[in-house]
Amino acid sequence: MTRRTIALMTAVLATGATAPASAGDDCFGIPVDARIDELAIVTIASGSSLGAFTAAFHAAHPDVGLVVEDQVPTRETYLIRLDLPPGSPPGFLDLLEEEIETGYPVELLSGDFLYANRTAEGHTGSTWVSGVSPASYTGQYAGTVMGLTTAHARATGRGVVVAIVDTGIDPTHPVLAGRIATGGYDFIDDDDDPDDTGNGADDDDDFLVDEMLGHGTFVAGLVALTAPEARILPVRVLEADGVGDSWTLTRGIYHAIDRGVEVINLSLGSTYDSATVKQAIAEAARLGITVTASAGNFDQSECRERPAMDDIDFDEPVFPPIAIAGALGVAALDHADVKASFSNYNRRLRLSAPGDSIGADADPATSIISIRPDGDYAAWRGTSFATALVSGAAAVVRSQHPEWPANLATYFAVQSVLEGTAAGIYDVNPAYAAEMSLGVGRVDLAAAAASGPVMPPPGDLDGDGIVGFVDLLTLLSAWGETHSSADLNGDGSVGFADLLTLLGNWG
Repeated sequence: MTRRTIALMTAVLATGATAPASAGDDCFGIPVDARIDELAIVTIASGSSLGAFTAAFHAAHPDVGLVVEDQVPTRETYLIRLDLPPGSPPGFLDLLEEEIETGYPVELLSGDFLYANRTAEGHTGSTWVSGVSPASYTGQYAGTVMGLTTAHARATGRGVVVAIVDTGIDPTHPVLAGRIATGGYDFIDDDDDPDDTGNGADDDDDFLVDEMLGHGTFVAGLVALTAPEARILPVRVLEADGVGDSWTLTRGIYHAIDRGVEVINLSLGSTYDSATVKQAIAEAARLGITVTASAGNFDQSECRERPAMDDIDFDEPVFPPIAIAGALGVAALDHADVKASFSNYNRRLRLSAPGDSIGADADPATSIISIRPDGDYAAWRGTSFATALVSGAAAVVRSQHPEWPANLATYFAVQSVLEGTAAGIYDVNPAYAAEMSLGVGRVDLAAAAASGPVMPPPGDLDGDGIVGFVDLLTLLSAWGETHSSADLNGDGSVGFADLLTLLGNWG
């Protein structure tokens, strides 16, 4: 086996002198994510327009250039660049940020300066052990404590698509054969090839090259272990050093939404509170999409890792509200349900799941084991991987209920099943019991699956156990839709292939 240790990553991405987060900045000793100067994300309020906003801004600041760099398709959310005039005083960009956020109440719904996002494992020291046997992957402790064998006798995630918003995926790995959904995208290289590959460069100046290569593939392998018939949509928003930014993440989330997925896995985070990311997650929730996010690996509660530790309800006087639901934040436990030594904790987290690997021998009785590029199997540890297991569990629950519509009630229904059947953990974690800062408990997929019906056959859209005329009418009424259980092949649109699948299972 090969052992590789990933050192603490403290490099920042700020490109100008006025960034509030720079090398050496920290919060209770935790490095904060850096602001990327001169770039901002704006969302135009309903009833206004980009033109009205830019005209008002230019009138107020004729010497500041405002360039629209990018747009989220079909939405009034834009990436803009502010070109400051020569000789701008220190802190001028900060004043512009405040003005954008508060000075345009009609034209502007939210304003975010661009901040970095990283994998949880990229934030901190992390070790993976490669060359592990495939048998260890299927026989690891996570499967035992979550009751995967029992759960899979009732449901396997069929008909559900899980978006892995991460470093990409190696689609050639045998575990993922036949499981990759069409329509993935690479927002790092801006192409439709979201492979989990490196570029051989130290892009974040931390003296390590491609240190998070394989992270997305590892996450995908755990989703596949938990929900073996779910399809996986790769969305690459982090480069191989495990670093991205809030704009790329926003684009990735919206891409997954528009692709019609049922689950979005965010094994990443930032110390920055991004209203734009909250908006994207809230839109997903309103369409019944479960979004999971990792708690982070600093063993702390302050300097909240977002979106896992975002507040769920907001009192901000904006319309429409920027969010009414958030990501399900996930903490990590070891094989005995004890909090992993590295896992963050916070009362805003919703669930815990296995995520720790103890020792360097990759023992499946104490290690989290999944896949890496080029057919490899490895052991790793982190809240990213606990999050992947919860995403797989959400896919299994969703596959039991094709009759659930694409709306907020379904988002809360999946959350309710997972939380309502979670195993108690506070007898072995008493220090975290007062605020339930590891969530309501550890995900128990056997109990979750047992609380619902046996997964119906493909095409049984009303869940009555028979594929018949009601299901046919349901499919025809959803023709061409993106967010529908009638999309049986998971390609993002209800069409002829789905009709043929339904007819093939008639009766």
